Amino acid sequence: MRYFSPSEFPEDPNKHAEPLLLNNLDSLRHSYGELIYPSPVEGALARFDSASSDSQHFAGNGSLSRAVDWFPGGSVQKAWLFAVSSGLFGGIGIYFDTHYQGRKWPMIHTDIRDRTPALLWYRMDGSYYYFQYNEQHRQQFFAHLKELEDGISY
Repeated sequence: MRYFSPSEFPEDPNKHAEPLLLNNLDSLRHSYGELIYPSPVEGALARFDSASSDSQHFAGNGSLSRAVDWFPGGSVQKAWLFAVSSGLFGGIGIYFDTHYQGRKWPMIHTDIRDRTPALLWYRMDGSYYYFQYNEQHRQQFFAHLKELEDGISY
């Protein structure tokens, strides 16, 4: 990876992540042009418990993680747009209810599931909304992005 070191991830990416996931994250970082901070939370790259076996983060029984959670260093809107338009990821979620470096900071989930178009969702207050399939949720999603742009906190 050009832009990341293994120590930035909570789990060892060289042992627990699909190389394609890491290559795609590196490519996204290059095109995005801003820093990307892998989430330091345990399980943000790889999860090992059997309860997570359906998760794209699961790394066990011979599987490697296909997902990573991260915080954009620049504009959240730009980071999300680059992730969606890159074609590098089959699942992209944005979590409006997360914290990083002691403050509210939206987190982005990207994974390499085999899906076109990519599955898109957001999380707010612990609830998940698959907004590409629901007009009301889509309007709420874009309103949340606009609030970030305007500096309104939740």
